[in-house]
Amino acid sequence: MAMVSLESFADSYTVHAKVAAPLPTTAATIDLPIDQSHTATQQTSVEGTCPNDTYIKLEDNSAIVGIANCDNATGGYSLTIDLASGSNTLLAHIFNITDDEGPLSNPVTVYYDPPVPPSTPSTPSTPSTPTTTGTGTTTTTDTSSSAEPFLISEDDFHYQSYQPGQTVTWSMSLQGGDTPYNLNIDWGDGKSDQLTVPDHQTFQLSHTYPVTADLVIYVVKLTSTDAKGHKAFFQTFASVKGDETQQPAVTGGGATSGTGSGGGSITVLKQTVHRWLWLLWPSYGVVSLMAVSFWLGELQKSSAVRVPIPRSKPRPVRRTARRK
Repeated sequence: MAMVSLESFADSYTVHAKVAAPLPTTAATIDLPIDQSHTATQQTSVEGTCPNDTYIKLEDNSAIVGIANCDNATGGYSLTIDLASGSNTLLAHIFNITDDEGPLSNPVTVYYDPPVPPSTPSTPSTPSTPTTTGTGTTTTTDTSSSAEPFLISEDDFHYQSYQPGQTVTWSMSLQGGDTPYNLNIDWGDGKSDQLTVPDHQTFQLSHTYPVTADLVIYVVKLTSTDAKGHKAFFQTFASVKGDETQQPAVTGGGATSGTGSGGGSITVLKQTVHRWLWLLWPSYGVVSLMAVSFWLGELQKSSAVRVPIPRSKPRPVRRTARRK
């Protein structure tokens, strides 16, 4: 009865624990674009430095507009964002791989100056269309687009390193613009998809990456077009672990391939040999001990002191003198 009560008690609780990674003590930098610079290109590249084993969330005018992994090999990050017309204040938030935030970067302000469209003959503005309700009340329908910026955002991003072959998921949302939206996703592995998002509600994206031998950071790029042709861009990433058993094998001709020229995989052969070695290791140990014991026994025999066997002394011969 005590055992049952203990099991029931244990099944009623779930313990969640996190071993925090070292907190970043150095802020990320924003080296490009240059502070107080102007550009006539809406889509621009943002680059900077960051500590190892971190990622950054880039903020533009208080909105997160992109997420990038810090490359340990170069000590930096790079991502592409869309600028809003006029002033853009950029800030880089830095996080470790357990999502603990470090110091904030220095702000960088860049100005987007949209190209002036060619002049066209002026046309009278289209007035609002009055409509009459069943009660006789007249209302005015505003046909202008929303003043809210058209943005793609990722909801509640947390760093996660996915297992090979595991499905990666993102929670995304679209803000502003005019529905419906057309969305193009570049998964970063040479594949892409298109879908239609009917409204502003949060939606899920998922993708399964190929199994590779090494850790791969895939850069995911999303481009959305609203009903009036306005575009929005967002960049994020996926971290997928490597599978050491998927090391490519080399054929007899020197080309990298999954199978050898003999019809079998060299990688599989190595794995099979390795497995048999582990199975035969106990027998190998026993045989080795027997060989050592036999050698010690022979050594002991050869070094033993041999005691000589005493020989009996010959009896003296008695001679008798002859009488004359």
